[in-house]
Amino acid sequence: MVIIEAYRCYASVNGNFNQRLNASDNTYLSKKEEFKKTIVELYNSSKSLADLSSEYGVSKSTITGWIKKVKPITVDKDITMTSADYQAMLKKIARLEEENEILKKVMAIFTKK
Repeated sequence: MVIIEAYRCYASVNGNFNQRLNASDNTYLSKKEEFKKTIVELYNSSKSLADLSSEYGVSKSTITGWIKKVKPITVDKDITMTSADYQAMLKKIARLEEENEILKKVMAIFTKK
């Protein structure tokens, strides 16, 4: 809950949590992720979306997006993953397919010689 208190102090001075403090401030990004995680945990512990939105000054749609990113989805009988994990998997598949195409082209060049 320290993160929540820090956010309240920040928000009272600066207005909006999503406003970037400093482009090189890595602690800001990690604190922002901790804040999101804490809000989702509060939602999962039966705190209403409206209460969270009004208390922390974050829109309901933003909080809903954070919740969807970590909500498990069932892929197969015994396999579940979060939306973020699924998106990461799709990116990895696309990268591997691209690498595979490049390797095929390289092999074609070497087999011609």
